[in-house]
Amino acid sequence: MTQNKPASTGIIKHAKLRSETIRSRITTALRAIEIDVENNDGIYPYNGGRLSQSEVCRRAGVHKVTLQGKSHKNSTRAEVEKWLAQIKRSLLSGQKVVRHSVTQRVDYWKHRYLQIAQWVDHYHLEQSSYLTTIAQLEKQNTDLQFEVAKLQKALSNGTVVSIKKR
Repeated sequence: MTQNKPASTGIIKHAKLRSETIRSRITTALRAIEIDVENNDGIYPYNGGRLSQSEVCRRAGVHKVTLQGKSHKNSTRAEVEKWLAQIKRSLLSGQKVVRHSVTQRVDYWKHRYLQIAQWVDHYHLEQSSYLTTIAQLEKQNTDLQFEVAKLQKALSNGTVVSIKKR
């Protein structure tokens, strides 16, 4: 009987460790699902938008029967059910609701895209207008420099004396 006691202690430790590992995986999956829902504005992006105990187990890499066992039925399973009830309140569900929400988002971003495209077009027109003006000013500057050179040459035939202010 003394030989069975140390063996059973090891089995109990192993079982507790396994249960803790499953709880940890489930908790990690719950946090990951929350992040996915938050990043997708209230829509769960996997499993057709359906969120259930089976989906949580799938995300955790745990078989769904595991939560039906004696060690998880009253603890981990109850925690998952409570979490599911809480998150489903903020989750958009139903095909029509999700489709409507996605359509609204697409319309919003399409509108924003068109605004930005219009701004870019305006910017390009404005820039080409500035470039045309700059080209005209550069040509005018060249013409004026040529005229100044011509006038200086015309004046240099005679004696040119500068007049200084006294």
